[in-house]
Amino acid sequence: MSTPADQDRPVVHVIPDPDQNAHGIALRTVHVLRAPVRVWDRAGTHTAELLREFALLTIGSQAGTTRQVPDELLALVGDLRARYAGASSAQAAELEQAVEAGESVHDFTYEVPDGIGQACQTLLELLDAADDYCRQGDRLITLVSPPDQQAFRTWYLGEFVRQSAGLPPRPWDGPTA
Repeated sequence: MSTPADQDRPVVHVIPDPDQNAHGIALRTVHVLRAPVRVWDRAGTHTAELLREFALLTIGSQAGTTRQVPDELLALVGDLRARYAGASSAQAAELEQAVEAGESVHDFTYEVPDGIGQACQTLLELLDAADDYCRQGDRLITLVSPPDQQAFRTWYLGEFVRQSAGLPPRPWDGPTA
């Protein structure tokens, strides 16, 4: 059962919202099998924190109230914020229900635009670049994504890339806790 605090917790996913898909765009089915629910939930929280910090950096840089932010970091911030879309409300609710039910893994099915593979590959590269900035420790306060979350996002986004290329789904085979 959701509490008011849970409702404030951002649910962040990395695929376009099919509910907002313009009619007439070809869709493809992507199956995300045995997704590690708790790892995914933590990864979503971490990414939401990173995006909040990026938003603050951008605002502070534009207002001149923060120290100089390197152009390449501002470009990364802009790219990530532009490309990082939310999942449909139905899919976000499905993840939340799986978390609340205490499931360790859950299968998800998405209907996504045909071109999702390249977008997910680009997003993966941007998130890896964001981790590089976090790892440097002198530009961001958000910590680098933990290894399980890095592995999850590589697999998760990779499933959209793979299946967009016509390959069959590959279930998660990493840690689930």
